[in-house]
Amino acid sequence: MTTRRLVPLVLSITLVGTAALAGPVKTPPPAGSVVASVQVNVVNVDVLVTDRAGQPVTGLTAADFNLFEDGKPMVITNFYVSEPGPRAPAVENAASIETSRPEVPLDEERVLHLVVVVDGLNLDMAGAHLALEALAKVVETRLRPGDDVMVTSFDRALKIDEPFTTDFRTAAARIRALKRLGAQTAVRRGAASMIRGRMGSGSGMSEDMNGVAAGNLLNDIVSAAEEERSLQWCLLDSTGRLVDSLAGLPGRKVLVLVSNGMPDEVGSNLLNEYNVRYPGRVSPIDTRTRFGMTSFYSILAARANAGRVTFYPICAQAFPGLEAYDASELDLQADPGGASFGAAKLQFSLLRIASATGGKMLANSGLLASKLVETVDNVDAAYSLGYSPSHVGDGQYHRFKVEVKRDGVKLRHREGYLDKPAEERAADRTAAALLRVGRTNRFGLQAAAAPAVRTRGKVFTVPLTVTLPGSTVTLLPTRKGLEGKVSVLIAARDPQGRSAEVFRKSFPIPVPEADVERLKAQSLVFTFDVLVRQGTSTLAVTARDEAGGGESTVTLVVEALRRT
Repeated sequence: MTTRRLVPLVLSITLVGTAALAGPVKTPPPAGSVVASVQVNVVNVDVLVTDRAGQPVTGLTAADFNLFEDGKPMVITNFYVSEPGPRAPAVENAASIETSRPEVPLDEERVLHLVVVVDGLNLDMAGAHLALEALAKVVETRLRPGDDVMVTSFDRALKIDEPFTTDFRTAAARIRALKRLGAQTAVRRGAASMIRGRMGSGSGMSEDMNGVAAGNLLNDIVSAAEEERSLQWCLLDSTGRLVDSLAGLPGRKVLVLVSNGMPDEVGSNLLNEYNVRYPGRVSPIDTRTRFGMTSFYSILAARANAGRVTFYPICAQAFPGLEAYDASELDLQADPGGASFGAAKLQFSLLRIASATGGKMLANSGLLASKLVETVDNVDAAYSLGYSPSHVGDGQYHRFKVEVKRDGVKLRHREGYLDKPAEERAADRTAAALLRVGRTNRFGLQAAAAPAVRTRGKVFTVPLTVTLPGSTVTLLPTRKGLEGKVSVLIAARDPQGRSAEVFRKSFPIPVPEADVERLKAQSLVFTFDVLVRQGTSTLAVTARDEAGGGESTVTLVVEALRRT
């Protein structure tokens, strides 16, 4: 089932003319004045410094670091040192992990938002059991008060199995319940085996098969590759949307992707085998261009870096040959070749994303539990280097380089970030409200939904009214008087936990000078029709004062139920 976009069908804005409809705002801030809005763009780079043994190096100061953006030195204006949590002893299995954790609440910057994504598209059921059990045990025992966890899974669509919660036992139970995933992998392997059988001389496809039969076989291979590419893209895009939403959350964000890895080129094995048996029918260059996936991994990493999200993927299929490698030490473009490296080649996608975002791939072995404990403690021990670049929201990708004035140490950090425009950042913050409630409503924004009306099938229309106190709008002088600008952003999540693209509409607010006091005492009302699916959906609504730069966000639940 595909995700339907939020569709605004009716848009209108009216200045309410009577206090009875939307009464005056209490203690309104000054309005009608010219305000100089200065945007401050602070970029934070989280840096993990380890010694030769892989242990975090503590006690460093801002003076110990050199920070560069696109090769230019930056002045470190904000420096934050996390305090590592207690380190568990080395363990042989997840059951023996120490269960103690600190009881000191965390401030907002120190909070760890841990997001689990279980990739049911590329996951073997057998390999998932050990990985998910180790992860569940660490979630139960190693997180601190104030941290939170969200559990999601992909099975042809990304589903939120457990929204952000501080109930770590509940989150762990959700993780364990996902051991059932992995059937998609088996189905696709079975289909590939049937195609291979048709290419064998013993299955009705002899060496001197006619051209029509060969063409039909190629069509089936290409169709299977196209479907595979569509599913893999859906996984990456829905994970990217989740990452975009996480960008709106403060604090540290770690995404644990549990997967066997994703292919660099879908359908390549079958196409290569077809080329060997029937030479000259398929161009390797054309298929690589048509079915290549590596650019999508780079895009996902860039989205994660834009939101300060670090990937720590768990490769659920154990492969000791890669277990000892750090992504920063690996030539990620190398193709090891050979049939024995088939599983390893899938893991390179995970290594690429981990390396680009400053994380690390974890192998599925008896050491996984202790490696996860080490990962949580290392996240706690990271340094945060903040600086203010000269550009603000230029839409360009900028690369970092960090140096530390110590010998014999290793650094890990995200490779760069996308400097998103202000409107994209506001959209991220709105989407984040769907994931974690707690954004401030500084303007007294109100949103109310009328009863849903069925439009067609399981699609309903929900009339939405958004009310904003007029006193919150910053007015700037124009040739015709004064004018403000308000943007309304709406994000939606359906009953299955899938999110629609954030809708945004900006409204100019022209006000004659004689009507400024009237605006201050009354409200702006915005009305929309929103399409939702049958069931319980959640909406997040943001009103942004574009001239002043302030914004408010509220969330509401809407019921769309078929009436008998």
